[in-house]
Amino acid sequence: MNTSVSYAILKYNHSQILGEELNVGILLIFPELKKVEFLFPDSIQRIKKAYPDASTEIIRTYLEHFKKNVKSKAKFLDKYLSNYEDFVTEYLIPVDASSLQFTDFYHALYEGDYEKIALQYYNFFLSTYSKQVDQPRKQDKAITEVCKKLIVSKRPEIEKKLHKDFTISEEKINFTSDLYWQ
Repeated sequence: MNTSVSYAILKYNHSQILGEELNVGILLIFPELKKVEFLFPDSIQRIKKAYPDASTEIIRTYLEHFKKNVKSKAKFLDKYLSNYEDFVTEYLIPVDASSLQFTDFYHALYEGDYEKIALQYYNFFLSTYSKQVDQPRKQDKAITEVCKKLIVSKRPEIEKKLHKDFTISEEKINFTSDLYWQ
């Protein structure tokens, strides 16, 4: 049996002028089940990396408030069946120029367990918060080799002076260079 789900993405917009947005949460409404879920990542450091002056503590407080509030307000869903935006405005956050805003609602059908569906939506929209990006890409090493070959082809005497993976350490900074010469 197909069941409906409605969802809106919570976006963080650091600056209205820039217009850049990051997904920070998802609100899922399962009307037939009278269930409302608000999901957000455990770590929101991605916001801090993109915007060092962002107040992630305040954002986290909002996210936790949303999660707690939707659970207690699910019983009022029948009142909002034709307009979930009003549910968001009344119980979560008003539509204004603040940094956190929900998108319009999208609607879909699904089969199966609503918790699994909620997890699939979470993974689709928010999984980038848990991915590690610190690993160097394989392409980086290939580019280093191409650069080395190009330098050596122009000036063969430099090959003896070229070294790989050199690290400079100072008090508050470490810098590693894939290729350097003395």
